[in-house]
Amino acid sequence: MKRDSPAPSPPPPALLLSPSPANLSAHQPTAAADLPPDILARIAAAGLTAADLASASTACTAWAVGIGRAVDALAPAGAAAAPPPHPLAALAARFPSLRSLDLGRLPADQATDWGALGRLPHLARLSLRGRRSARGGAALAGSLGVLRALRDLDLSGCEGLGGDGGVGPGGARPAGTPRRPPRSPSPVRRLGDRPPLAPAFDAPAPPPRPPPVEPGVGLRLAAALPPSLTRLAAARCPWIGDAELGAVAAACPRLVSLTLDAAGPGLGAAGLAALAATATALASLSLAGARGVEDGAVAALAAAPRLSALVLDRCTGVTGAGFADGWRSGGAATPCAPLSSLSLRQAGALTDAGLASLAASRLAATLTDLTLDECDGLTDAGIAALASLARLTALSLRGLRGLGRGAGGGGCGLSRALAAAPPPSAAFPTLARLNVSGCVGLGQACAPLLAALPRLADLDVAGCERVDTAFLGGLARAAALTTLRLAGCPGVSCPGLAALVGAGPSSLVALDAGGCSALGDEGVAALAAGAPRLAALGLAGCARVGAVSLAALAAGAPALASLNLAGCPGITPEALALLAPRSVEAGGTLRRVVVWGTPAAAGDSGGAGAWEEGEAAPDGSASPPRVRPPSGVARPGSATTTPVAMLRFAHLSSPRAQAAAV
Repeated sequence: MKRDSPAPSPPPPALLLSPSPANLSAHQPTAAADLPPDILARIAAAGLTAADLASASTACTAWAVGIGRAVDALAPAGAAAAPPPHPLAALAARFPSLRSLDLGRLPADQATDWGALGRLPHLARLSLRGRRSARGGAALAGSLGVLRALRDLDLSGCEGLGGDGGVGPGGARPAGTPRRPPRSPSPVRRLGDRPPLAPAFDAPAPPPRPPPVEPGVGLRLAAALPPSLTRLAAARCPWIGDAELGAVAAACPRLVSLTLDAAGPGLGAAGLAALAATATALASLSLAGARGVEDGAVAALAAAPRLSALVLDRCTGVTGAGFADGWRSGGAATPCAPLSSLSLRQAGALTDAGLASLAASRLAATLTDLTLDECDGLTDAGIAALASLARLTALSLRGLRGLGRGAGGGGCGLSRALAAAPPPSAAFPTLARLNVSGCVGLGQACAPLLAALPRLADLDVAGCERVDTAFLGGLARAAALTTLRLAGCPGVSCPGLAALVGAGPSSLVALDAGGCSALGDEGVAALAAGAPRLAALGLAGCARVGAVSLAALAAGAPALASLNLAGCPGITPEALALLAPRSVEAGGTLRRVVVWGTPAAAGDSGGAGAWEEGEAAPDGSASPPRVRPPSGVARPGSATTTPVAMLRFAHLSSPRAQAAAV
């Protein structure tokens, strides 16, 4: 192929993302198809012209996809062998039609010619994620304003947008900018190889100080954002305050998604009020861990006309009173944000009164997804108030320590909410997913009430100490239940599983009973006979599960496709051979079995405990060949064995796919 010069220039640091070319050749040589992706990346970055790249793309489909990934979106990785002095300028000169660019991998101390962005008029996605110091913030602000096609901008982790080291147009360091002198080595290091003496006590290390921010550059950057922007991610950017957020809202009228996680204390009610009044297209807002967000800021967001998803995780100033102030139930004439998804995970200041005010507000008519995980300030009184949220389809109460504390004879707060309106199915009539894992106070009275929910399909009670035979028996009549997680419940036993499926053919499709130490062969046999739709079963760490369980699964459970047996000491090679007739190669449905940490895996001569196409099973029947684990992974049975392995029965078409499957 023709090159631009006899000695190709050093390749620009590269490469990533999306395939493109069309009109591919139908001929696909085997050698080209097996060419490693890194070689294709080097070909695309070796100084070829656009015409040469187009010619190379017609060789075969594999080349076209590889070169398309290398060209359509480039991610400079920084210090390769002899990198160009200013890679952004080089990329802009060679690929003026670039649509996606990731600069997060460039070293923070590398000078960057931000003016080169102006030579990329088609750029739609730009990421600076993880660059703790985006140096030359003023030049960056000037360049962003001309990117009229930019839709997606990620500034997450850019804590400082200025300071020393910025570069001007052409990559030149501004005149008079002092260079920081190199730090002299420690005297102890100079005298010998012994490190400095440790302090006499273990004092906590001070948190790292954020880089210095150039005065006013944050506001200039916010005001320079192009009006075409629809998504902005600015997590961990403490320089964003009320003024900067107001400038963002004014500059980006089409903004749909905004992430401001871990915002500094300068962001509060004033900035969010300006955002709600100006960004009329905003649909999703994340303020997780924002230190300045309190009830007044939450109330201000009620004016956003299209806001449907709000994340307030770890906002320690939110008590819940803002929902009553912003979404007043009596002011129906005033439009409010139609919130459908609200997350308050680890909101430590959230109280029962605040949750009750939320349930009594106009949110009761729009909220469908609510997350209250690990809110330590909530008790049964607050949970009971959720009965008025009639449109909920997903509710998460994971790790709620106040559930069931001091409930007395009235049952836990969840059972009181479920029984709030007769008949019980009138409460939460649309609830499809419920997560109460880790709620040690979950009462047995909840089970029949949960079973009466007409649409409950996914239930997670993992780690709940009171889940036992009586609880599972109460769930037996849950007609819509398809997914059940019981992992780590010490009360789950063989009679419990028998009671769960004893009322008739169960609708269960997926069941996780890992870590249930009391569960044995009888319970698995009852499950195999009573759950004809069961496709995925987790039994990891169940010490009493052995050959009898596998024989029952082989004879029953006609839809079983995935089975987790990791850490089960009763799974021997002979027991595992009972599943061979159920493999997809033998005409069955079983595609995946996890066997790390079992005698079946430890006794496998191939070292992987995996069957693949073409080799005989331990009992002599047809099954796939063994595949060794990739280098660096300990063999099962060794002291450093990872307790997870996969046994695959699926057909794999090439040796490379077989090697990557384990």
